[in-house]
Amino acid sequence: MKLVSRLLYTSLSILLLFINIKEFAIPYFLLFSLLISWFLYQRKINEIVIAFTFFGFSFFSLYCQIIGTSSILLILILMLTILLYRFFTNWKPFGKYPLKLTPFFLFLFLFICLILLSFSKTIFTIEYQDFKIQLFLIWSLIFILSANCLDNNVLEFDFEVFLIIAYLLFIPHFSIISDEGGVLSPIANWNKYSVLADGIRGTKGVDVISAGRYSGLFILTFVIYFIDFKFKKLFFLPFVIPAFILLIIVQTRQAFVALLLPIVGVIIYYLFIVKSSGNRLIVNLLSIIILCSGIFWYANYINENHVETRVLASKETSGREKVWNDAKTLIVNDETGVGFGNFIFYGKAYSWPHNIFFETIIEIGWPAFFLLLLISGYLFYEIILIVLHKPNLDKVQVFMLFTALYYFILSQFSADIPRNLHFFYALSLYILLKGKKTVYGK
Repeated sequence: MKLVSRLLYTSLSILLLFINIKEFAIPYFLLFSLLISWFLYQRKINEIVIAFTFFGFSFFSLYCQIIGTSSILLILILMLTILLYRFFTNWKPFGKYPLKLTPFFLFLFLFICLILLSFSKTIFTIEYQDFKIQLFLIWSLIFILSANCLDNNVLEFDFEVFLIIAYLLFIPHFSIISDEGGVLSPIANWNKYSVLADGIRGTKGVDVISAGRYSGLFILTFVIYFIDFKFKKLFFLPFVIPAFILLIIVQTRQAFVALLLPIVGVIIYYLFIVKSSGNRLIVNLLSIIILCSGIFWYANYINENHVETRVLASKETSGREKVWNDAKTLIVNDETGVGFGNFIFYGKAYSWPHNIFFETIIEIGWPAFFLLLLISGYLFYEIILIVLHKPNLDKVQVFMLFTALYYFILSQFSADIPRNLHFFYALSLYILLKGKKTVYGK
């Protein structure tokens, strides 16, 4: 990517810090469409598909307000369109995995089948059950279509292009972080809410959970891109600022906790596991210094502004302890396999147990729980293999592995099964990529 292009992206990212994206929704859509057309011309379809799969919710959250439909439904339509385009062009399908079943995909297939069977016990008397099943089916279709939209060029994945698309998709998430007076620019949000202990959480109707999850994911994406430092990557440093702002102002501790281990894992991988020359070690350390300087700057910022941030200093409890105790009581009383979405009848103030293992036992049953244990075990098995064999992974493989870890941690205390399906998708793609490209030198 030439110097002029990088300067343009830097200028655009700085400009977007001061713009209320909702007021410029149409011009932004036209600009975005122009850039996507250029990337399509360059055959960057895999980068587009994966970016929309992970960050399309943020982008379509703006435009679904205009056309009045669901953001994930728009992602589904897009994936279907791309798949049809693949069928009518010179497509070398990557997504078609060999017919022999690996244990991982067998466990995943059986787990999904048990979820579908649990629908038969669902009691459709509350809106949440309908919503949960629809969410599960739509996200499942999105991930299936997305995997089948990829081709063999995914082995030559351009992570810089992926970062640019992900950034442009992520920015519109500020359109659903509404201030009492309307939508604010990223900088305006920072100036108003970064000095409040609870950030924007006190604003009625703000979805802080998805904001925290997607901002955390983008920060992880940026760290993976930036960690093997090159000076040209400094042009993209402003990209991470909006995600940092959003993560701070929504004050969701779950995103901070879930982000910590994957980032530490990425740093350890690039510093101590990948075989690097002395110069590469120095530049990796430099990138870590740059990343850590942002953390120290924020610590000094809240100290100067006397902010007792909810993330670090508040004694407020999350409420998870109560719902987990309720879930444990149900399991002890053998109230398991009650049906998908039916925890709401037992959880009193909560619609789901805020833990994927509790949710699986109570709503789907013990067989599904043991399958989930095996699926989760694969994640840590793959991490152990990396430590033992020290493979030189592509960026996209690093992204998939640590994104799976990020969503696995989130699933222990945040959201329900449909909104944690990203864990299964990311881990599945990592294993597919591993099968297509030998990473252990065997």
